[in-house]
Amino acid sequence: MDRFRTVAHRLVLFGVLLFELAAPASAAPGDLDSTFASGGVKMIGFGDPAVAEDVAIQEDGKIVMAGYAVVGGDDDFAVARLKPGGTRDSTFSGDGRRTTPMGTGHGVGLAVATQPDGRIVVVGYASNATGEAFAIGRFKPNGSLDPTFSSDGKKLVDFGGGYDEANDVAIQPDGRIVVVGYDDDGVGTDDSFAIARLRPNGSLDDTFSGDGKKTTQFGMGVDIANAVAVQEDGDIVVAGYRDGGLRMAVARYTPNGHMDSTFGTGGLVSTGIGSGADLAEAVAIQDDGRIVIAGATDNGTDMDFAVIRLRRRGARDNDFDGDGAKATDLGTGNETAYGVGISDDGKIVVSGSASPDPEMGVVRYLPDGSEDPTFGVGGIVTNPFGDGRDLAIQSDGKVVVVGSTGGATDDFLVVRYKA
Repeated sequence: MDRFRTVAHRLVLFGVLLFELAAPASAAPGDLDSTFASGGVKMIGFGDPAVAEDVAIQEDGKIVMAGYAVVGGDDDFAVARLKPGGTRDSTFSGDGRRTTPMGTGHGVGLAVATQPDGRIVVVGYASNATGEAFAIGRFKPNGSLDPTFSSDGKKLVDFGGGYDEANDVAIQPDGRIVVVGYDDDGVGTDDSFAIARLRPNGSLDDTFSGDGKKTTQFGMGVDIANAVAVQEDGDIVVAGYRDGGLRMAVARYTPNGHMDSTFGTGGLVSTGIGSGADLAEAVAIQDDGRIVIAGATDNGTDMDFAVIRLRRRGARDNDFDGDGAKATDLGTGNETAYGVGISDDGKIVVSGSASPDPEMGVVRYLPDGSEDPTFGVGGIVTNPFGDGRDLAIQSDGKVVVVGSTGGATDDFLVVRYKA
């Protein structure tokens, strides 16, 4: 899905870029981190257009990005790893970069997660004989494919023909891999949430829903799962949108793949901010079990960042901005939050695409839902580097956001902000 989102081309002259990246005399929360790469910004080229969709921080502080790159006319999984200071890590695939074909044609990487042992799991979708399937690749710390995973490091999961696309991944404490996305009905009018769980060796886990796969519908129409998080009790929370993007949709499953009847109505919650379209792109679980979903809401003119917080049983949390929902306008055009994270002090950080023209946008909220006045300008930071996507929060609180530089010469874009 993500590769079809419009990415506007922003040309930045070298002199202007140097001015934008100049480190301030006194760094403040939300400022670019001058200790990272070149003034807080790193661009990683693959020789052909490439887009970074997701980021994860390893336990040793190294930064792993995943997305896709055009190779030989087809999209391939693309992965890059940086050292904590922002230089490419040559211990990963020789130069810190790797592209990998998946399936029988194109293979688009959309999400990444890292295991405690340093292995890297990337998911997305790839073409197969019947259309498209969930695609999962696992890489060893040195960047090579892991042959202990599905014999060659690659796994395709088909939900029965048509077009199945994976949008996010989470690793359980026991090493099992949870992948979510959607199962297309073949005509694109009645898609379903789709979730698959794999054992560490890459086989489908039949203790989950009997065969390792589960589909869920909120009703007639298009239901797309974009994000997943695993609670401490093992319950699995999946967020996305239903009915063509009209409402945010959240489902919760028990560890064995059944709908969690204690959550919402039969395990399902539909919610939103306004009367227009609302969609969820990211989800995170607070230490107290409350669920934070982030995405976009239609304000009647264009789209704004949207954050909704739910209580453990799915009700809106009125402790968050009075009614459990918050919309933030970052500019004059369409804006969508694609990433969300919770800092150690309980603050909520979201990232995505801002406007005018696709810019990188980051907003930090206090636990009560108000924008954090100590971060950026009134809690908001925008930078004209390119299109923003997901984020990861380091152990020191610094925020790493990825995306793409835009245009026909797209490169991976990585930006680190002070905490």
